[in-house]
Amino acid sequence: MKLLIDLQCLQTSSRYRGIGHYVNSLVKALLTINKARPQPHNITLLFNGYHPELIDELRQQWGPLLEGVHIRIFHAPPDTAESGCPNQGIIRVGESLRDEFIARLEPDFVLIGSLFEGMTDNYVCEISRARQYAVGVIGYDLIPLISPEQYLGDPLIHEWYYHKLKSLHCADVIFAISESARKEFEDHLQQPDGSVITISTACDDSYYPLDGTSEDCSHTLAELGITRRYILYSGAADERKNLNALLQAFSQLDGALKNDLGLVLVGKFSEADRAGLSRFAGNHGIPPEHIIYTGFIAQKTLNVLYNRCSVFVFPSRHEGFGLPVLEAMTCGAPVLCANTTSLPEVMGLEAAMFGPDDIPRLASLITRVVTEPEFSKQLREHGLKQSKKFCWRKTAEKLLVHAEQIVSEYRPAGKADKPDRISHLARLCSIWQMEDHRLRQIANCLAANDLALEYRLPEHQRHWRIEGPFDSSYSLALLNREIARGLTAIGQTVSLHSTEGPGDFAPSEEFLADNPDVAQMVSRSQQNMLQPEITSRNLYPPRVHDMASDTRLLHLYAWEETGFPQEWVGNFNQHLTGLTCLSEHVQKVLIDNGVCLPMAVSGCGVDHWDRVEPQAYPLVAPGFRFLHVSSCFPRKGIDAMLQAWGIAFSRHQDVTLVIKTFDNPHNNVDQLLAEHQSANPDYPRVIVIKEDLPDGQLKSLYQQCHALIAPSKAEGFGLPLAEAMLSGLPVITTGWSGQMDFCDESTAWLVRFEFEPADTHFNLSDSLWANPGVEDLASQLQVVFNASESEREHKSIMAASRLREHFTWEQVAMRLANQTESIIKRRQHENLKRPLNIGWVSTFNQRCGLATYSQHLIEQNAEDKITVFAPYTSEPETETDNSPVVKRCWQLDDNDTLEDLARQLLAENLDAVVIQMNYYFYDYQALTHLIATLKNRGLVVTLTLHSTSDPEPRKAVANLQTALELADRVIVHTVKDINCLADIGIVSNAVLIPHGVARIEAGPVNWPFAGRPCIASYGFALPHKGLEELVDVFAQLRLEYPELVLMLLNSEHQEPVSGEFIESLHQRITTLGLEESVYAEHRFLPDAQSIGLLQQATVIAMPYQNTGESSSGAVKMAIASGRPVLVTPLPVFADVAPAVTMLKGTSAEALKEGLVQALAGKGLPDSGGVTRWRESRAYPVIAKRTFNMVRSLWINRQTGE
Repeated sequence: MKLLIDLQCLQTSSRYRGIGHYVNSLVKALLTINKARPQPHNITLLFNGYHPELIDELRQQWGPLLEGVHIRIFHAPPDTAESGCPNQGIIRVGESLRDEFIARLEPDFVLIGSLFEGMTDNYVCEISRARQYAVGVIGYDLIPLISPEQYLGDPLIHEWYYHKLKSLHCADVIFAISESARKEFEDHLQQPDGSVITISTACDDSYYPLDGTSEDCSHTLAELGITRRYILYSGAADERKNLNALLQAFSQLDGALKNDLGLVLVGKFSEADRAGLSRFAGNHGIPPEHIIYTGFIAQKTLNVLYNRCSVFVFPSRHEGFGLPVLEAMTCGAPVLCANTTSLPEVMGLEAAMFGPDDIPRLASLITRVVTEPEFSKQLREHGLKQSKKFCWRKTAEKLLVHAEQIVSEYRPAGKADKPDRISHLARLCSIWQMEDHRLRQIANCLAANDLALEYRLPEHQRHWRIEGPFDSSYSLALLNREIARGLTAIGQTVSLHSTEGPGDFAPSEEFLADNPDVAQMVSRSQQNMLQPEITSRNLYPPRVHDMASDTRLLHLYAWEETGFPQEWVGNFNQHLTGLTCLSEHVQKVLIDNGVCLPMAVSGCGVDHWDRVEPQAYPLVAPGFRFLHVSSCFPRKGIDAMLQAWGIAFSRHQDVTLVIKTFDNPHNNVDQLLAEHQSANPDYPRVIVIKEDLPDGQLKSLYQQCHALIAPSKAEGFGLPLAEAMLSGLPVITTGWSGQMDFCDESTAWLVRFEFEPADTHFNLSDSLWANPGVEDLASQLQVVFNASESEREHKSIMAASRLREHFTWEQVAMRLANQTESIIKRRQHENLKRPLNIGWVSTFNQRCGLATYSQHLIEQNAEDKITVFAPYTSEPETETDNSPVVKRCWQLDDNDTLEDLARQLLAENLDAVVIQMNYYFYDYQALTHLIATLKNRGLVVTLTLHSTSDPEPRKAVANLQTALELADRVIVHTVKDINCLADIGIVSNAVLIPHGVARIEAGPVNWPFAGRPCIASYGFALPHKGLEELVDVFAQLRLEYPELVLMLLNSEHQEPVSGEFIESLHQRITTLGLEESVYAEHRFLPDAQSIGLLQQATVIAMPYQNTGESSSGAVKMAIASGRPVLVTPLPVFADVAPAVTMLKGTSAEALKEGLVQALAGKGLPDSGGVTRWRESRAYPVIAKRTFNMVRSLWINRQTGE
């Protein structure tokens, strides 16, 4: 039987009361007897994500009992407590999320620990009739229903309670905790016969008789301030508990006896409860010093109080069972209790009972117990004997027997045609008019629940061969050996083979001797007895060409910067079956760079750190201690950290930065620190530790510090951050890259950032990382320093709980195994290399830079079927043998609704749509609706933004935010553009792919000025291109260079202003008398002819004066000619800086100076570097990456469905 136990009640205030004690003890009994069964049931414990720290407490408490038990945590929106809920729809959505989560676990029986929860706590539970599993509820009592005037006077509480009763009617069985409770449920709810079953109650084994001479008892009593004999009560303080009767009876005791006794009241009483009781006691002549309120205390302490009390009194008017009575009897205390509801069946002795309003009898019984040793002995002996009738094993066995019977007879309701979960939640959100921030919370809950449900055992037991290093402290070695152990733990057969990027090597014999489980896996590999079904590697560099198995993987792959070697991309695509990543960030980088394989995020296990025992490390660092642990490579953000440290603090403050690092060629922390200390005499205290520390001492170092600083520019996962969190440290880190899988505003202090070119030894073109903002980092340092200990602790607890919930090695192994099963199935049933059907929305065969850009990319793709959806045009179509099909179906303005475009796209059975974006091509609302329509059909959609500089407020890129969020990828060409997107929250789907540079063979040209020096210009003839300035400077240079020629290769744009500008420009040329020295061509020439003409130039000048463009296609064409190119220092040319010469300004003087230098062959970039730059951006390279990315999005979109 698949038994799921809903334990949310152990996360509410009920955990402090009898309900919490009952459920805790029952679960321990169920787990104990289940482990002893020949065929144990499959048990899952269900919690919510509201208080993860409480789950960790229970894990520690239950310890070995949890072996083989699944713990599942579902997530629901915050603010579901009925008393403070701003919108009832939040509760209904939470209930729906819980139902869907349970349904996907496919249990046979669901046991609800306590249904009547959620009035003042975050708790969601609704029992639906439309389900495929049986439901049982622990039934405690119906006290509010029987005494509504006392409990249900508040309309909100009344409505909530009756809603719960309605839900209770849908349960298949109520497990009553006493015969009295069973009768209540049958009498007041008219339950069907046999649907209420008494399973009784028992006492936790934490309660037992103590040795009469225990010193611990005296110490406990002294700590609580108990100095006299005492009457004990344990429980709540609400009116039905009848504590006033106990106070009245105490006040009627004999004077001497009363002076000799005290009252000890145990329970989580409110301030109002205490005040009311004290006032009542004072009115009855009981001095304050005779009453001790202990508050909530540990079971060990309560056991002492039971054992040492003179008498335990329980005067309650109404109980479901009365567990404190049984607990006291189990400890050998003399017990007196009221004779109502369930208490007689617990007490079992009429002589020890009294009517709840019979104060004289209660006073008489107390007197007898305290003054008559024989009567006290009688009660003690009876209690010990009576308590043995109640046994948790019997209770648990009875529950399981009935649950098994119900499951065997259960006939679920037929599966109704229910809407999918998204549609159902959308309907609920619409009905309850959810606000945007609530919708985001619900989406986050869906994602978290999907992640939690990945933890299931794989369908098949397969033989894995894990290849890579595993015998050292090296990070890859840690990953390999721990994933091998994790796979073994979930039933997979694993062999280990020692190898690295360059080749095989023998593992350390000493390591194998210390790790016999690893040695066994190595032996299995050497014996070659089993042919592995799956070979999976993690090694560096990533050697993939020689893997023998049918299924070939890289597992737990890590990468940091946004660029990735294209040689490796080709190898991966050729030789691998699939790949799993450490983080979402890594997977995005691989997709963006064109790795066309099924991929998934397995995550990284961190629970190995919990097994590390701290070893003493002497740290002498006064004050509040910030810690940084890294190699201090440039990627680790050391420069920003040291700069921020000097801004945030001074040497006069009681604060220290501890840097744990090691010497390496890239580590310049000493130099940077010396520079800061020299420049700032008040620079705050820094300690640098470079010695090698074993894990135990490193853990000790973590524990001696107060916060971790990790301002990394890029991480694959961020294991040191996780180690710090598990060590109890709050973390400050950059808000980007791999650590974001477990770092957010609830678990860390995030630092704002700006993208910049990555500076790594790979020297990858157009690769980025995130530079943390120094001012914001300094601010976060101060925030953490000034935060209260409870604030820092709260985030630390949340962080550690999230890591332990989702990032254990067993969970990672389950994800890896299940993801691999999915990869194997897809390979068997799908052709992932088939030609894709791609729709391309752009201008085409027109005088337009985007049309040229599109043509260059499309002509490189001979594998896929590409259909161009272009705007209407009056220009004639020009077709070649390689031209794609062009369908003209939209207007080139921003008034078109794009409905015809949408219809034609949807009619083509496309896999993906690529949209080229110009501000004035589309109406933003229409474009957003188009993308939403395409996404609803399951198509991949990419959108290329060729500029992010807003031409006017109406056309601000921020107004396009919804469309950008919907796209699978938003492609931009410059660092400036990607930072503009980040400013409006577009980060997770943004990618920088540089503008392409054409490889064009020069065509034959008729050049009338052969042999003469020539300055050329290229692009559309528009006013901002600086052509007037160029003509003026040319006129000046002619005085020095009489043979100089000016080539104006500037075609007329379709905008009317272009023709007017050309006419004005030629008037200027005529006025200056330059007609004989100027070659002007304003037709739109074929690229080959343009290149042929440009190659006649000595230098090409592009002196733009101002532009909103982010990137220039014309300058790429100029660079493609191979001639030196001069540009003005504008952002539009930032992406070509390595391949051009930047002028000192936009003035005529700066232009003249630059041209004089260039004509003399001076000040030009290295030709070899320009060639390498040009080749890295050649259109075949850019096209291959772009179309590979589209294919990868298509492959991995299907994986995620």
